[in-house]
Amino acid sequence: MTGFRISRGVRQVAGEHGIGPGRLDAGLRALVIDPIPGDAERLQRLIATSDPESTCAVAGTLDEGMAEAGAPDVVFLDDSLPGDAVLRAIEALLDASPRCAIILTLTQGDEALATSALLRGAVDYIPKRRLSEGAVRRMLKVGTQTALMRWKIEQQREELTTFANVLVHDFRAPIIQVSCMAELLAESLRDGDTEATLKELAMLQKSARQMAELVDSLSALLRSDQASRLETVTADALNDRAMTALARTIAQADAVIEIAPAPYEITCNPPQIAQLLQNLLANSIKFSCGVRPHVRVSVVQDGADHLRFSVSDNGIGVPARFQDAIFEPFRRLRPSDDIPGSGLGLATCKKIVERHGGTIWCMAQESKPVEGSNPGTTICFRLPRHLAPAEQAQAAQGLASGRRSG
Repeated sequence: MTGFRISRGVRQVAGEHGIGPGRLDAGLRALVIDPIPGDAERLQRLIATSDPESTCAVAGTLDEGMAEAGAPDVVFLDDSLPGDAVLRAIEALLDASPRCAIILTLTQGDEALATSALLRGAVDYIPKRRLSEGAVRRMLKVGTQTALMRWKIEQQREELTTFANVLVHDFRAPIIQVSCMAELLAESLRDGDTEATLKELAMLQKSARQMAELVDSLSALLRSDQASRLETVTADALNDRAMTALARTIAQADAVIEIAPAPYEITCNPPQIAQLLQNLLANSIKFSCGVRPHVRVSVVQDGADHLRFSVSDNGIGVPARFQDAIFEPFRRLRPSDDIPGSGLGLATCKKIVERHGGTIWCMAQESKPVEGSNPGTTICFRLPRHLAPAEQAQAAQGLASGRRSG
């Protein structure tokens, strides 16, 4: 068997931003890898009847399947591949698509192989003689949920490791500063030097504020993982929320904020998207550096089912080599002494966008938005407008994820 087949009556959807569980703009994408044509086609029909909105590819080998199907949501992998090819296939599939649910179909009934497959990352197995519409429907649902949860746990483990390592590094400097200031403050108090005491007290308070900001930012980043209720609101309402929260900051900076009308409806978690917009606006104001902040916010339809938000400013800009890195936790392009902050704001933005099944990216200005010497920056994010009930549940649990390099 060669190539790639689609069952009749099953909708083929070309994923625009990657394929994997939690995709909000397409049905489930399945792949059957089986060198026996009759068995593969029977399973393909069962998948089509179990989930009519799905797409299903059939391939006789792993290479064929990966070449044609990209990164599927679920793979039914036959155990009749030669040697240890089954276990190597599982590893290759998970390397290509970490959120993929792999289900082993047993021709020979080899329980030892099934156990090894589970240890390598498969989520389930079933003898071919037990395949039925009900069994396939159950495995599609439970298998993809299990794979999603496994991927989410692994992501959280990696993030916690990163946070722990970076927190140790980032807290060391302010702690040393606090210790030094405390010693100097004690000396000044003993000497009765009021002027020095006040100066050192101010520096001590500054270090304490920096640590508090770091803790607050980390807390906001972690809170973005929590389950949340989704509502249908307009993009105008989201912009209004962000502007209300930043009213004092905008006034103090004498910033000019231009927001184009955006009556488009979108299903989302309004407080989180407002927080996202608030972070982007606050960054634009903070990084204006010597010129009056001028920020433009626009929302446009991007295809039939998505909105694209853009926040453009006249700030210091982001060099091309850092335009992906700025969304990493604790990544700062300038020392905190120059511009205060924890380096978590854009990481929080990225996490919120991904929890809504969207993508976020940075790009240089094609032209300066207003007069001034700064190059300026534009941050864009793209979100699905409407989610089906099942997809809403996934997004609310933080299972939706996407990525775009920009």
